[in-house]
Amino acid sequence: MRSTHTYGQLILWLLFDAICGCQVVDEEPLPSFEQKMVVHGFVKPSNAMVVQVSRSINPGSDSLNNNLGQAIVNLIHNGKDESATFTGSVFEAELPIMASDVISIAVDHEAYETVHATIKIPDFVPIGHVEIIENQQKILDNYNFIPVKIAINDLDPSLNYFHFNFLSGGQRQWLYFINDQNYVQSTKIDWYFEDAVIENGSVQFYVEKEALEEEITIQLKHVDHHYYQYFTTKELYDAYKNNPLAEPVEVYSNMENGLGVFAGYNEDAWVIEAP
Repeated sequence: MRSTHTYGQLILWLLFDAICGCQVVDEEPLPSFEQKMVVHGFVKPSNAMVVQVSRSINPGSDSLNNNLGQAIVNLIHNGKDESATFTGSVFEAELPIMASDVISIAVDHEAYETVHATIKIPDFVPIGHVEIIENQQKILDNYNFIPVKIAINDLDPSLNYFHFNFLSGGQRQWLYFINDQNYVQSTKIDWYFEDAVIENGSVQFYVEKEALEEEITIQLKHVDHHYYQYFTTKELYDAYKNNPLAEPVEVYSNMENGLGVFAGYNEDAWVIEAP
């Protein structure tokens, strides 16, 4: 009788050879992520300024969470050194800030590289006039839209940037941009634009008729390049961050060695009482 051990040994040998002959492929290591300090400071003419310092939590983040209260915030305002004090969530400094002032910031922390930036406060650009053109309303999908025309006294020949809001009853309202074919081309609740948009000294948009039934506040901020680039790229980042097919958008930052933005602006407001 033929022994079955030969067949059993052959099977075991084949299994051993198959296992040992397999090559182990090393997986590509995941890219490392270096945490950075995140600084957010938006400075306007006033007697004080506020800066928030935190740390990034992922490569695309410049979150305001994870405050770093142990950071040291140093400022240079018109050639004079100042320091900001941590008040529990933000750093504050009392400074008599005016238009055209130059301010530098440097933030130190033992766990991170020093981050720094320099800005110049933009000049004041006033709202010249507000015209609500009720006799040119448009009705689309049973909604009444009223055109609003804002005169902007932009006398600076250089490139300027603006941030605009229309508030009704203290709440920001959507702005509608409707073409001659009665098609809504775009809507915005925060409108960031360059002065190339200003035609014959004014800009125009539409609001829903109901927005004119309460007190209206029109806010116009004259902002610097850093403010404009940060918020326009952040809008794109927020719009596409959950779309796996979209190209990644990098949020603008002027903080050397860090994330976030240190930016300046000047603002005007126009109030129309409720009818």
